[in-house]
Amino acid sequence: MSDYFRRLLGVSPSAGKGEIKKAYHSLARQNHPDLYGEQEKDLQEIKMMALNEAYASLMKLGDLETGLDIQGEGRGAPGSAAA
Repeated sequence: MSDYFRRLLGVSPSAGKGEIKKAYHSLARQNHPDLYGEQEKDLQEIKMMALNEAYASLMKLGDLETGLDIQGEGRGAPGSAAA
């Protein structure tokens, strides 16, 4: 699924969180529903939902890969006892 999200945001498989964030913000500015007329607004809302899901998933995946939990605190080395 992360490959799909990376393609949606137009980033490479090796892209870091900074590159993902930059791509997301660029696409969000281009596709925001408020920039479009009533006829295109529904389609743009769907596109924004997909972009939001891709961004959130990839950023969460990045946190898991770097060993950060939801609060941004390190969990320590694998196999070590958490304090």
